[in-house]
Amino acid sequence: MSVGAKAYNDQEDLYTHGDGAPHVDVWTNKGYDANYYFGEDVAVYFQADQDCYVVVYDIDPSGEVSVIYPNTINGSTYAEGGQVYRIPDTNDDFRMQISGSTGNENIYAVASYDYINPPDFMKYID
Repeated sequence: MSVGAKAYNDQEDLYTHGDGAPHVDVWTNKGYDANYYFGEDVAVYFQADQDCYVVVYDIDPSGEVSVIYPNTINGSTYAEGGQVYRIPDTNDDFRMQISGSTGNENIYAVASYDYINPPDFMKYID
């Protein structure tokens, strides 16, 4: 049983960001387009090229959307440019582990100079 986790990077951008707009790279502890197996721990990393506000979310194989950054422990969407963020942070008291049905999960990040408030319909990981 395996679950594919795809984190989009510069070469695989789905949407073009405008000149001067913040850009975020996202990857997992196994790199881009990795396969994970039931019970494995997953860490997601991201880095913005400029100070901005970031929301990172996951879409599971059934299409359910979950916000993974910010989480209920770190409620801030602010990210410093050039700093690598880890989800969960090494100081967090939770971990993310592969469970549920097989299929592809996709991890996306949205960045803005303006404050971002994640939509209410999304489930928060905690």
